[in-house]
Amino acid sequence: MLPPAMLPALGLVQSALGAFARVPQIIMNFQQKHTGNQSVITWGLSLAGNTVRIITTFLSVDDFIALAGYVVAFVLNGTLVFQILVFWHNTQEILRGKKRKD
Repeated sequence: MLPPAMLPALGLVQSALGAFARVPQIIMNFQQKHTGNQSVITWGLSLAGNTVRIITTFLSVDDFIALAGYVVAFVLNGTLVFQILVFWHNTQEILRGKKRKD
């Protein structure tokens, strides 16, 4: 049984798993200078959802762990949206090149 003092730490598990999943993708995008077939719509909606979660958590709940998790997700998703927009031209060239080879 987990001690009651440790229960808030469970909220950090979500943030750690999200970071563990997204950080390698962010690093790979910077190294390759393109984002492959990632969708700006998908990541943009995820970023919008994080924004709403941050606002509602901040205004209605006094839970720093949850708020911190949403902020971490916002930063990671924002980085991916930023990469998609910055590398848009390179990504389009890469994708067009792959279609020609097929």
